[in-house]
Amino acid sequence: DRLVVEFTIAEAGDYDVTLGITKAGDYGIVRVAVNGQTRMELLDCFNNGVVAVDQKLGACNLRQGKNTLEVTVLGANPDAMKSHMFGLDYILAQKRWA
Repeated sequence: DRLVVEFTIAEAGDYDVTLGITKAGDYGIVRVAVNGQTRMELLDCFNNGVVAVDQKLGACNLRQGKNTLEVTVLGANPDAMKSHMFGLDYILAQKRWA
């Protein structure tokens, strides 16, 4: 399974990108890409109990206008219920200043 989300940036440049995600007992292991570039190869979203987490992707070069976040489910933690879920609450992009 794959999730593709478009988000808009007013000004092109380098941004620190953080995802607000959920981790839980039935969530999977995913790959995260921004504009086609892998930012996290194996993000394990398993947790005993439901928690909200800020997941930093680091510096990303974003273009003015539409950008894409792509999340691909790769599998599941051995301790997880095998529902392979993913929860995205928000995308935060903060401009980096030189």
